[in-house]
Amino acid sequence: MIPEEFILEVKQKTNIYTIVAVYVDLKKVGKNWQGLCPFHKEKTPSFHVNEEKQVFKCFGCGKGGGVIDFIEEQERKTFPQAIYSLALRAGLINEKTSPFFNIDSSLAESVTKGTVYVLLLEGNKYYIGFTNDVERRVKQHFDGEGAVWTKKNKPIRLLKAFENASLEFEDEMTEEYMRKFGWKNVRGGNFVFTEMDYKETPENIHQRKRDGAYLLQLAGDKYYVGFSTNIEDDITKQFNGRGCEWTKLHRPIKVLKVVKSLNRQAQMNMTLIAMKDLGWENVRGYRWLDPFIDKPPELDID
Repeated sequence: MIPEEFILEVKQKTNIYTIVAVYVDLKKVGKNWQGLCPFHKEKTPSFHVNEEKQVFKCFGCGKGGGVIDFIEEQERKTFPQAIYSLALRAGLINEKTSPFFNIDSSLAESVTKGTVYVLLLEGNKYYIGFTNDVERRVKQHFDGEGAVWTKKNKPIRLLKAFENASLEFEDEMTEEYMRKFGWKNVRGGNFVFTEMDYKETPENIHQRKRDGAYLLQLAGDKYYVGFSTNIEDDITKQFNGRGCEWTKLHRPIKVLKVVKSLNRQAQMNMTLIAMKDLGWENVRGYRWLDPFIDKPPELDID
């Protein structure tokens, strides 16, 4: 059974907007994002995403819920598969969390391995995707039911398909095609937003100095260790009361440390060190986010 603590961490590390925007062309309307519902045919947008509350709702067909509900419905996954898929995207699958999914021996393989495909689109544009059912997914693109990018740029043909591939390979292929054909003409992997600018491209992201882990001092001698590809924005959320539960309970006071890294391992290491030095009861970070966790067993290992 998947621990509630882990499900909570997956939700906290996932922004529903970034997930939904892969499938729906969202426009900002007031506090919400709005677009055409992906679950039924409509001409007038009735599908809304509230980024602050991390929920979606269609006032046309009535479907709604959180990011897990959206993945279950949109990608036709079971609850455990949806959790695993989101955890994988958030970088939360490791030797400690993989056993949570042993209830289904085929789960890990079905999510971590699949087919990475490349579509040629009109206007010399390209789309790179990942799927466990390439025939069905490619058909969705050609039927106008795929990603936003392939809805705006009509598919011409399937160029390549790499079987038994990983999500990481999808990102690598996307970056390769961006370098070859220009980032304005390619979408896929972690770079699926139709409205992108240079600061969001692989070339710029890999050069950024703001990617990595950070340590916050909180009120009441509490501490929080975070990780983000945009540390400045993530820290701002924590200080504005829009971060994790721990920083909502204990108000952030100041930033103590920032470590540049593209590897989430930096967050785990910083969290364990802070727990040893400052007391595990006073520190939260990495996968230890629940305010009421037990002492992490990793602290007993020298």
